[in-house]
Amino acid sequence: MDAKSSLMGVVAGLACVLGGCQSKESEKAPEPSAPAAVAQPAPSAPAKAAEPTLAELNAFKPPTAKGKVAFKNLKDGAKIRGKAFMGAVAVELELEATGMTVEPAGGVHENAGHFAIGIDAEAVPLGAVVKKGYQVYEKGETKVQAGVRPGEHTLTLQFVDARNRSYGPEWAQAIKVKVAEK
Repeated sequence: MDAKSSLMGVVAGLACVLGGCQSKESEKAPEPSAPAAVAQPAPSAPAKAAEPTLAELNAFKPPTAKGKVAFKNLKDGAKIRGKAFMGAVAVELELEATGMTVEPAGGVHENAGHFAIGIDAEAVPLGAVVKKGYQVYEKGETKVQAGVRPGEHTLTLQFVDARNRSYGPEWAQAIKVKVAEK
C-alpha cells in the first residue's frame, strides 16, 4: 500500500468514528463487558458560610452571662468631696463588672460593653439607647471622673453594648450620694 492509500484509510476510519458509521458488526448485540466507570464530580471545597450583613453585625445581643455591675469605691449613702469646676464637682469613680467583658466601643460582641453613668436618671430598659442624663465612657474605662453638681443625687451605673444600648436594669446599680466641694 502506498502512502496515499494509507492516508485515505486513516481519514475514512476517523470519519466513521466521528460520523457514527454503521457496519454489519455494529448491528450485532454488544458483548457483555465490565461496567463503564461512572464519571464522579471532582470534590469541591466546603461551601463558605455567608458573610454577616452590617445589620447582623450591629444587631443587639441581649446578655447571656450572669453577674452585676458596681461602683467599686462607693456605697449607698456615701459623702463625696471633690474639686469644683464650672459649678460641678469632679467625682472620682471606680467601676466594675463581673460576668461581662469591659471593652471600648467598636464591634458588637456578646456579653461585652462599657459603662454609662446616669446622674439622677433611672436604669435604662433592655435594648434602649442611653441618652439624657447619662455620661458614657466608650473607651472601656473602669476609673472615671464625673462632673456632679453639689447636693444629693442618685448615681446609676449602667452597662451598655458597643452602640450604647442598655443591658437592662439587671446590669445597673443605683446609689444615693451627697456631693460637696473640697
